[in-house]
Amino acid sequence: MIADVSQTGRIVIIRAKTLDVNAYLILQKDHTIAIDSLLLPRDSQELANIAASYGKPVKYLINTHFHSDHCLGNHFLKQPQTTQINQEDYWNTIVREKAMINPKRHKPVEQRKLTKPEITFKDEYLLDDILLLSTPGHSPDSICIYLPAEKTLISGDTILNTCSGRYSLPYFFWGSANDLIASLQKLLTLDINTIYSGHGFPLIKTDKITSDLTYLQSLINQVNKYQSQSLSSDELAQKITISDCLNSSETPAVPQVHKLNIQQLRI
Repeated sequence: MIADVSQTGRIVIIRAKTLDVNAYLILQKDHTIAIDSLLLPRDSQELANIAASYGKPVKYLINTHFHSDHCLGNHFLKQPQTTQINQEDYWNTIVREKAMINPKRHKPVEQRKLTKPEITFKDEYLLDDILLLSTPGHSPDSICIYLPAEKTLISGDTILNTCSGRYSLPYFFWGSANDLIASLQKLLTLDINTIYSGHGFPLIKTDKITSDLTYLQSLINQVNKYQSQSLSSDELAQKITISDCLNSSETPAVPQVHKLNIQQLRI
């Protein structure tokens, strides 16, 4: 179910009730750019209907990364005239997703349900008047979309948020903490007034980027401190608290993310 549709200038925000996941439309003069495509078929179909209601073809379809809640609905949006654009690691990661989620119950992703990109890029790609930036960390293929005229960033899950008011921890179980730190530092060089996340409500300015960096750098330092001890991820999670890494009393939205992040650092 689509929970909310709102528009700011040429940016249309479509938020699904499931996972509070967001998709976006950028309305250009004679076409539309779609960013992400939601998870559930009924939500993706409604997203496609919303896109069609503007009377412009979806010329470009961009996925911020390979996770299913951001790309499984591509085939509802992609038409013969639509060009799909992804970071170059996108396809290699998406076809392994189910194996990555549960290696003991490996079942290949049904590729017939997936759509392949016509254009891939490595570091940056200029599309119309917007810039696509490779920002690995949450996943190897994560990207952000920067609109300089609006000083706006569409971040996918590189920068996470919620609708609950709780703090959404940066999450790198599928990627790399060091890559995510480098990506966030790169984003801080941009002039940003608004961040539209892959989940939840928009964020104002770059305070969330700064606090995410604090968490990530503190977490790495804390884990390294215990490197000589043979501690499990569970034991480390008991010793290294979220509040220690955040230097904040904010309530985390999904505390389990902290343990998964520690687990990834121990791999």
